[in-house]
Amino acid sequence: MTNPLIVDCTRFMRGVTDPEHVTVTGPSPDHIGLEMMAINKGDDITLDVDLLPLGEGIHAHGTVTGVAHAQCSRCLTEHSVDVSIAVDQIYALTDTFITSHDEGDDEESDEDEVPRVENNMMDLTQVVIDEAGTTFPFNPTCESLTGTPCPEDSDVPESQDPENLIDPRWAGLEKFK
Repeated sequence: MTNPLIVDCTRFMRGVTDPEHVTVTGPSPDHIGLEMMAINKGDDITLDVDLLPLGEGIHAHGTVTGVAHAQCSRCLTEHSVDVSIAVDQIYALTDTFITSHDEGDDEESDEDEVPRVENNMMDLTQVVIDEAGTTFPFNPTCESLTGTPCPEDSDVPESQDPENLIDPRWAGLEKFK
């Protein structure tokens, strides 16, 4: 099983300065998203990215598309949603690539560090996982996913009083009161 989010950058390591467009489809290498909405490991995803050389770095700019499996946080209805995740990351080809930390600053923050091309390969997996985590809804609803309210026959309580709402997943705990 090959990871479609790992891109071969050999031509850039040899000094090629022309941009390259890469489109590849394959199985998702990992769970991409959140608990209530994610592309499952092994589901097909498509990487469509432009690689732009920056001297000693490469700018990856494009999208990853796939089908996310989501569950409404109100009625627990399952949904399949087409999603597009933005990819916009710079990768260093060498140790001398310009970074944002000062030379006198010995403390390097992991979040400020520019990811490296390792063994001529650019791994976009963590970039895609992070972007999905910040853009997918934390508590998706039928309305936010499909534009329609929860179905009439769902277990969504009729009461609008937030104090009396009982999540159907926890309703079985009432017997322990």
